[in-house]
Amino acid sequence: MHELIFTLHKKDKDALGDVRCMDGLKVAVDEDRIWLRGLYDTAAVDKAILQLPVQHSFYIDENNLLFSPGNLTPAAILPSLEWVPVAEFVNIKIPVAALPGQLGQQATIRIIASSKTKNGDALLTTLQQWKDYAASAPAIRLAPLQFAVSQNNNVLIIGYPLPAIPGKELWMADHILLPNGYDFEIPMATAFINEKLNAEGDAVLLFDTDGSFEKIGLVFFAKAKRSAVRLTQVIVE
Repeated sequence: MHELIFTLHKKDKDALGDVRCMDGLKVAVDEDRIWLRGLYDTAAVDKAILQLPVQHSFYIDENNLLFSPGNLTPAAILPSLEWVPVAEFVNIKIPVAALPGQLGQQATIRIIASSKTKNGDALLTTLQQWKDYAASAPAIRLAPLQFAVSQNNNVLIIGYPLPAIPGKELWMADHILLPNGYDFEIPMATAFINEKLNAEGDAVLLFDTDGSFEKIGLVFFAKAKRSAVRLTQVIVE
């Protein structure tokens, strides 16, 4: 098998965040571009690699000669470079939460609009909407649901199927909730966010589109029984 070499524009550095966890991948930088190596000529190339904004691709031989695909004449010689693992090269910084449940914290990873449709895993609505629904909903529709109530009378409902009431639908990945229609700019960032903000896996991280988030402990969720919803107090500001 022949090793593959890719080059990318320096401006596309952040795209490497999608492949930072792949074993064996290394990168190097010269004055003009980023070099990526560690892949071999196999049919099973990871989808994340195929989606990289590659500038040029080459095969490399034992003499460090670079060949464009389909050509038998070398196109260049691989320069002498300092290679490091992708994970060291791509630096994703996330602040550690100061206090569980604190509002207004900001993550440095951007949240952007996404064209992918996700299944709704949670719903953010008002306590009054939730009470009105639960008062007449069949027990079988409440049974799969859990809910947590905030001090400003918002309710986060998790489960499936979600109730058909007004609210903001969210999708979940690794204990992280994002508004439907949005995703992290670096999709694989969920693993690193959990490592920094929810290492024990004992909470749900609720993100807004501006990067602010709220950490909600799992202990604050109650099963959606009609009596539990009815007895939840509405807080008057």
